[in-house]
Amino acid sequence: MDLLRVAASVAVVSLCATSIPAASEPVDRALQRTERLSREHRFREVLKLLEPYAGEAGLNQETRYGVACELGRAYFHLGMYDRAYASLVSAVGIHPNRIEIGLYLEAASWVTGRREQALEIFEKILSSGARDLYLAVSLPGERTFLADPRTWSAVSRHAIPLIVDLNKATFSGVRLGDSRRRVQEAFHIEAGSSRSPFLRARAGPKVLWVFQFDEQDRVSEVLIDAENVVRYSPYRIQLGDGSGWRTTAAGAIGRFGQPAKTQIEADGGLILRWELGDHFAELEYGPPVSPRPPMVPAGTAVLRMIRLATGSRTAEKGGKHVD
Repeated sequence: MDLLRVAASVAVVSLCATSIPAASEPVDRALQRTERLSREHRFREVLKLLEPYAGEAGLNQETRYGVACELGRAYFHLGMYDRAYASLVSAVGIHPNRIEIGLYLEAASWVTGRREQALEIFEKILSSGARDLYLAVSLPGERTFLADPRTWSAVSRHAIPLIVDLNKATFSGVRLGDSRRRVQEAFHIEAGSSRSPFLRARAGPKVLWVFQFDEQDRVSEVLIDAENVVRYSPYRIQLGDGSGWRTTAAGAIGRFGQPAKTQIEADGGLILRWELGDHFAELEYGPPVSPRPPMVPAGTAVLRMIRLATGSRTAEKGGKHVD
């Protein structure tokens, strides 16, 4: 079961699905076929079906939106970015507040050199309360989008604190040993019948954090992928003493004391482990994923993972992403 359901977590295949009308006219039937073709990434066939209806007079508003939207997406995935931009602008003109189409317009704006406009749309996506930024970051091209300091500045203006207290063994108000119900209440999750040993929060396909439960259905471990949190969400980690995700390994040792154990990873990463009574805490540092956040100096190791666990280690070995 996943923890997050948020505004920008949009399945690409459902971009225009809600606007497809009943199949009574040829264009309606074409739109219905388009949904399946898009799901199968058969975008050239989408163009063949819908281009005859582009700009056709007499179509109702929802049909015009569906045609423009689906053509915009197909053009985008085929690398025809100027055509994608024109179609997406037409779609947004009909439904300016639909975040799904806004994500594609942001991306098309970015790759066609309209970067100020792309950043304005990104800011609106953040303002909408989106918690999952995976598509907003990946569609424009993650390497260039995250290499721009203005992207990070926009996220900073909408940053949401995510508090991890190593000493108290708490994460966003949930303590090791708490019940599954407490996790569901804290993260506003509807109770289900599943009793999986894991609850995961994702941004797109990227795992942000994982709760693990013991045989009594109590939280036994929390694993937080700090890099994924920083890259694909507006959350910003704050450790219990007020320090943030940019705290260095030396800074962490200065704040929390000498770790009980250190471990060097194959890629040069460093895991620091503190034994804290009935639980332990680990911070993993290492080279950042490219592109390096512009505010992080070159050659600086970044906080990659955080682990809180009761007793002995029960999850997979540290030093790896959880996605």
